[in-house]
Amino acid sequence: MKTTKRVLAIVLAALMLALMVPFAASAANTPNVTFTLNYDKPADEAADTFEWTVYQLATLDKDTGAYTTVSGLDAAVVAAIKDATTTSSAAVLAACDATENCGTATNEVFKSGDANKAYTVPAGIYYVKNTKAPASATLKNNSIVALPYYSDNAWQDTLPASTATDGSTNVIKLATKFSNSPTSIEKKVKDVETNTWVKATSQQQDKDVQFRTFVTTAGSATERLASYRITDSMNNGLKLKSIDSVKFFAEANSTTGTPVPAAAYNTTKDDTSFEIAFTEAYLTAATAPAFYSNKYIEVLYTCTVLDSAKVGTDKNVNTTTMYYKPTSATTETPVGPDTAQVYVYEAGVFKYDASKGESAPLANAEFAIFATRDDAVNETHAIAVAKTGTDGKAKFVKSGTTTDFKFAKGTYFVKETKAPANFNKNTEIKEITLGGTAGSTAVIEAKIGDTPSKLPQTGGEGTMMFTIVGGSLIVLAGILFAVVMKKKKSSK
Repeated sequence: MKTTKRVLAIVLAALMLALMVPFAASAANTPNVTFTLNYDKPADEAADTFEWTVYQLATLDKDTGAYTTVSGLDAAVVAAIKDATTTSSAAVLAACDATENCGTATNEVFKSGDANKAYTVPAGIYYVKNTKAPASATLKNNSIVALPYYSDNAWQDTLPASTATDGSTNVIKLATKFSNSPTSIEKKVKDVETNTWVKATSQQQDKDVQFRTFVTTAGSATERLASYRITDSMNNGLKLKSIDSVKFFAEANSTTGTPVPAAAYNTTKDDTSFEIAFTEAYLTAATAPAFYSNKYIEVLYTCTVLDSAKVGTDKNVNTTTMYYKPTSATTETPVGPDTAQVYVYEAGVFKYDASKGESAPLANAEFAIFATRDDAVNETHAIAVAKTGTDGKAKFVKSGTTTDFKFAKGTYFVKETKAPANFNKNTEIKEITLGGTAGSTAVIEAKIGDTPSKLPQTGGEGTMMFTIVGGSLIVLAGILFAVVMKKKKSSK
């Protein structure tokens, strides 16, 4: 009996000891898998223009098909992974794109200059996220890598074609994940004659011209900007009159644009410059603003041509530059500048003694210049006036000033309004054309000759003939009268 009790005690002790030893858990079947990131970098692109980070979301047990998510993962991502066996990985990608809590980084950042990098990692789900890109590039999508994955009643060890360009080698072509949207800027001015947008036009002083800046936007709804601004400057020959409109355009060939909300940007301006700067609050708003869904911004504004405008091919230039900065950047990137120009011309006269030729200049001759021949005939609506100096020359100036008048290209009509003393006023209307060469520095001159006045002088040779003829007529009349009176007496 004692022996039996002793045996039972030993058995119970053994059972208790056995219970104290935890059961050895069966090891999860999580083999390593390999995939490669690839980026075909253009030769002129910097090696660190783009960067990607690989995040581990979950590990896979091939025996059970169960995923074990990493700690700290966003709840929406966890929920999407649990449903991954019955839904597309697109839901996992969307959940990752919408959060910053996207798993554990592998600490192996892939840069665009790396060309190729292989990642050997435990079987599971990984998120390949672009973490650096220029604002000129638009991200089409990030990537989810799930290896192996179950399809057609078997585990598949190669990526599907929708994820990798070359599934047989599990290479993900990252260059295909972006659409290249190069930034550009175009500056034009409305031609006064044709009413079309051109790089240069001509306008006379005190009249207006309209400029157009057409510039690409930058960034995207997923790659936001911290700043975006358009700056414009003009030289002293132009004065800013008004900013007429700021609009979004979906495409370059769109015929109409959408006004940009006034609250989206701040405007600073003076007589010769302005800046339109989009606010950071607008660019980084929780709901992506219309800025990112449109490709272009158009700015229309009007300037007045001043009498300080200069003649020349490199004068009266208007310059625009755009600057942008992604939220991930520390410095702004400039785009441009681009320019448009307004040409002006000058005109003058040369007065000379027509009886002696151009070697005999005349001073103090006065002229006016007109836009039409009828105005010249009637001497109405004179554009500018001129009065010759001792060299017979004068440039046209605005009446009451001494500043050379700046003309637009075209045909004008010059008329003398007052002749020098002792000279006859020339009544001919002289036609001149300005603008044969864009921005020519030459002054087009109207050459006009005057003839001296030929008036009789008292006691001069001109009166002698009249005296002789008059006296002869008087004598002849007296003789005739005497003859007539003599005949009358004889008849009596």
